[in-house]
Amino acid sequence: MPVTSGATSTYDTTLSAGAKVTGTVTITPGDTAWSGGRLKARGVTSGDLLAVGDVPAQGGAYEFRVIGGGPVNLEWYLADPVTKSTGRYDGNPVGVPANGRKQLDLTIG
Repeated sequence: MPVTSGATSTYDTTLSAGAKVTGTVTITPGDTAWSGGRLKARGVTSGDLLAVGDVPAQGGAYEFRVIGGGPVNLEWYLADPVTKSTGRYDGNPVGVPANGRKQLDLTIG
């Protein structure tokens, strides 16, 4: 959009809401319980951080929005009172639609 130096300009846009990704996170039975964590979605091709969602506790629900759709890699960070662990979920990309909803209930361990 060309703008003349010293002039006032207005540009209106509508942002996309993206796809709502929701679910729960649990750990494999027998592993140490955790008290909270975070999930991150990164674009498979670019590696760009596309979304972050907090998970309050074991079995807790998370929610975040991803704009653009396509395959993403999910990274996780979980913390218990003493330790923390990080990793990439399942090593496989997850397909996310450009809009609408995606339900992902994850088991980590």
